[in-house]
Amino acid sequence: MNKHAARLWSTWLDSSARKMARGDSNGAVFIKALLISFTKELFRFEHEQTKFASGELITIDTSDNPGSDSVGYATVESVGDADIVAPDATEIPSADVRSGFKIIKAETVATSFHFSTQDLRQASMQGNLDIAGEKARSARRAFDVRLDALIRNGVPALGMQGILNLSDSKMETATTGDWSNTATTPAQISADVRQAYNSIYVGTRGVYAPDTAVFSTQAWQRLTTEPYQIGVPMTIMEWLMKAYPGIKKWTDDVHLDDAGEGGNGDAFLLYLNNRDAIRAAMPMILTPAGPLEQKGLVYHQVLEARYAGLKAPLARTVCKMSGI
Repeated sequence: MNKHAARLWSTWLDSSARKMARGDSNGAVFIKALLISFTKELFRFEHEQTKFASGELITIDTSDNPGSDSVGYATVESVGDADIVAPDATEIPSADVRSGFKIIKAETVATSFHFSTQDLRQASMQGNLDIAGEKARSARRAFDVRLDALIRNGVPALGMQGILNLSDSKMETATTGDWSNTATTPAQISADVRQAYNSIYVGTRGVYAPDTAVFSTQAWQRLTTEPYQIGVPMTIMEWLMKAYPGIKKWTDDVHLDDAGEGGNGDAFLLYLNNRDAIRAAMPMILTPAGPLEQKGLVYHQVLEARYAGLKAPLARTVCKMSGI
């Protein structure tokens, strides 16, 4: 092989292009590009679900003015008593209303995406890739992940509460707990659920009952696969659903894994998913902050939303149980 052929052979070995080459006795090198067949589908990686941000597990309230710096809501509650009195009584029991007003500050949540003219050219080579659309979807996913975290955890430093640390809600610790431990029996798990349920139902004197139960994924796996009793064709979950017919939504959320108070194991939520009880206030949904801008060879788009935290006039209808 002469030096020119050797140099070309070396270049081929270093190239990212996939090719075939051979040298003959005269030193000539023949290069042939491999034929590559691409599928027409575009494969995307899946990401964790954002069940709160999607509105599946809480009402997203967009009724407030987008320009609001804060949003507020009023509460009213009947108080007082009536009783048997003497005909000439001067001290008569009275009834009244107790009202309150809460204000929560709205914050801006923003994200952005960008792509270059070279990105557009490369996407056109693929043929089935809308680079601008893909980038926009990625930005939306990033926003949903952040919004989901805000609904769950809030931002304590900003005075923003989440459903997992909501003041005036019920904070319970499982009596038995450690549901992933096979030594914890289905009956003990059932007792923990009853404890959480009664914190709302008995705690409100039967006025309110939860309709939504959200478990950690680890707890969910056991509840949905293990029989409640040996020889009985009913899982622990099926038994719970039969015991609490008023709970219409049973699901899991990976973010409740290790979410117990103070790092105390997993957690589960039991609450009344009603807009009059609790809702997430978003005065402005995710919206382009302005037109798509081109700076040199790069296009840039900023997206923004306004989020104010939770309106929770009936925070006592929310129970977080830790240590499961």
